[in-house]
Amino acid sequence: MKQFAEGLGAVLDVAQRIALIAVLAIILLVPSWFPLLDRFVFETTVINVLGTQLRVVDTRGVQGLEVRDGKLLLGGQDISALTDRLAQAESEAGRLRGELARLGTELGDAATALQRTTLPRPVTPESDPAAERGRLAEEAARLQGVAEAAARDAAPPVPAPSAPAGLAASFGIVFSADRALPAAMREVERVRDAGDAQLSLWQRQGFWRGIAEFEARQAAQAALPAYRAASFRGDAYVVEFRTWCPNARNLPGQPEAPGVRLVDCGF
Repeated sequence: MKQFAEGLGAVLDVAQRIALIAVLAIILLVPSWFPLLDRFVFETTVINVLGTQLRVVDTRGVQGLEVRDGKLLLGGQDISALTDRLAQAESEAGRLRGELARLGTELGDAATALQRTTLPRPVTPESDPAAERGRLAEEAARLQGVAEAAARDAAPPVPAPSAPAGLAASFGIVFSADRALPAAMREVERVRDAGDAQLSLWQRQGFWRGIAEFEARQAAQAALPAYRAASFRGDAYVVEFRTWCPNARNLPGQPEAPGVRLVDCGF
């Protein structure tokens, strides 16, 4: 930019000098255009301007303008050489304009490259904040219930001297834990295709536990991976009814759980 300013200043300086020369040339070459000059007497001199012989009035009374060796000098500079300087200044101005255009192009390319390298903002679907808060609260409550059920299941069981009466199976796979009976039934329907075991719901420590019943521990252990894969929790485990629910008793059927045996552990 500094070079461009200097070049432009040079161009304006030369243009100013040429304008002054043009005014002086008109005065000197065509004095009849200026009636005021008729009151003065001037001596004439022949000068060479760009190869042309011109007769001009004596310029000794004009400050900065003189005739020397047949040349018209302005500030000690031959006006014949001013055209060359003007051409050089115009060439320099053209070069500076080209340089400025190149810099503008490079700046535009840099801005485009910067936009391309900017990381896109992640796009997230818009949702209702109130509905989202409600969904998160329900999910937190469900996870809390699952955690409480798992903690209670991990508590040391109360041993009993004999197996519960009225139960043919001795072992079971616990695959769910829900406080509400309809929610527990949905978990039962989820694992129906996992095996041929009898499915039942056992009420223990305030939760309905989904159970797949087996007569032997080996059979329950063999079927455990399938029930883990089919259940929502994915953390099913094997229990022995004699110690896990020693006081089990059958409950009456409920409309919310058609065709599923209900058992109460009494605690």
